[in-house]
Amino acid sequence: MASSTETELETLKADFAALNRTVSDLAQDVRTLLTAFVKDGEEKARSSVDDTVEGLKERLAEMRGRSRHYVDTAEQQIGQHPYTSLLTAFGIGFVLAKLLDLGRQR
Repeated sequence: MASSTETELETLKADFAALNRTVSDLAQDVRTLLTAFVKDGEEKARSSVDDTVEGLKERLAEMRGRSRHYVDTAEQQIGQHPYTSLLTAFGIGFVLAKLLDLGRQR
């Protein structure tokens, strides 16, 4: 009877050792998969950020070109009509000054 119990105990020890190795291998596999998943997500996020930055750079360049066009057009208009531009600027300044002065009197 004692030898049968000892045999069963040795079998249980061997089974637990095998189970321990299996769990360790499984944990390593999960760690490897998670590492790959994180790296893949990081690469996708980095790619998305790079694409967004490139898109913003393109839009900024486009907006700079448009603003340069508007500035050039304004300069041409002021150059063609200097007195009208001066009177318009004076009128706008006068109206703004009156509006700001009204705000203080209240």
